[in-house]
Amino acid sequence: MISIKRMKIDLLVQLILLAGLLAVILPGLSRSLWVASLALLGLWQAGSALQLAIAFDYKQRHPFIWAYLLLALLLPLGLYTWGLWALAPFGIVITAYFRATLRDTLSLLQRPRSFWDL
Repeated sequence: MISIKRMKIDLLVQLILLAGLLAVILPGLSRSLWVASLALLGLWQAGSALQLAIAFDYKQRHPFIWAYLLLALLLPLGLYTWGLWALAPFGIVITAYFRATLRDTLSLLQRPRSFWDL
């Protein structure tokens, strides 16, 4: 069973990275900064999905792992043909993963607490 503490930490880190990404995008700072912020958030989410899939056998995260892997493999071709627009699918997957993490965290908070979560 996934611990509430683990999901809260994951959600908090994602919120911090997302806030950092928005803080870099909104003032119109350099592209390399927001690409690096997007990459950092994507790497965190991919690592989180991999850890949840391996450690907890959480099958709902498998599509995200495959999506990140496919997008990472197609990224060089996408950057060559579409430029920075090739990062748009990453934004979609990042948004979907954040939504899934938020949904799972809220559902875990509704469960009664176990001894290990005290």
